[in-house]
Amino acid sequence: MNYILKNEFISATISDIGGETLSICDKDGKEYMWRADPEIWEDKAPLLFPICGQIKDESYTYGGKSYTLQGHGFLPKLPLTATEVSDTRLVLHAKDSAFTLEKYPFAFDITIVYSLIGKKLLMEATVKNTDEKVLPFMFGGHPGISLAVSPEETLEGHYIEFKGLSDCDIHYLQNVSFANPKAEKFPLPDGKLKLSDALFATPETDTLIFEGAPMAVSLVCEASGKRVIVSRSESLPYLCVWRMMGKGADFVCIEPWSGIPADGVTPECFETRGHMCRLAPGESESFSYGIEIASI
Repeated sequence: MNYILKNEFISATISDIGGETLSICDKDGKEYMWRADPEIWEDKAPLLFPICGQIKDESYTYGGKSYTLQGHGFLPKLPLTATEVSDTRLVLHAKDSAFTLEKYPFAFDITIVYSLIGKKLLMEATVKNTDEKVLPFMFGGHPGISLAVSPEETLEGHYIEFKGLSDCDIHYLQNVSFANPKAEKFPLPDGKLKLSDALFATPETDTLIFEGAPMAVSLVCEASGKRVIVSRSESLPYLCVWRMMGKGADFVCIEPWSGIPADGVTPECFETRGHMCRLAPGESESFSYGIEIASI
């Protein structure tokens, strides 16, 4: 089921499958989310749990047993239950089940709250450990922002503003879809990451994983004056920028993550794997990010 939130500035459509944002429109009906073309990228803005990115061989161990888990985890396909619905607020809930325990042997509870605040759609998620053992996990967002590329509005006319920075630490990709654990400096002339086909054209830059980026960055179109601000909580310290290569891929994903993929070489063991949140029994942790429509 899809739920529509609406105020005087924007409307948003949220699915109860994974809590994915399907649409964000301004009051004039202009769409700001990617159209989810299955020939290019079939998603729009999945939420990621209990892993962000890929796992080596889609396999990990815990307690001496092996488990299979696909990239970005199972939350994107998980049916959620709506416990509160209003014009400007939606509360969704999920917990462990036979389906999740087969892939991830932990008891958990997730509450996802969407709110409209002015021109912003705010997503707030709380993960609670309802198990008797430590809960290892990652959480993240994967929102695809429409670029609406046209003869008047090209990819090269867009940039992401890292206000106040002239460079930023970046973890380049290695072994196809995994992260180099060592960060390097990435130059940001005038605080701008200028978008182009060439930017995403190498295996190392298919996804740009920034560490230390501002808590709010802006996607700006110089031609139209469109500005979309993606903000995030400090519990999501990494910011990934990704765009599928190919004709018609007129979107860019600006993704807040709690951690980054492993190196793609070391076998994945959830007792010792780095870049994971770990909650003691009964503890919880919250994550949030916002997508706000603005102008230059």
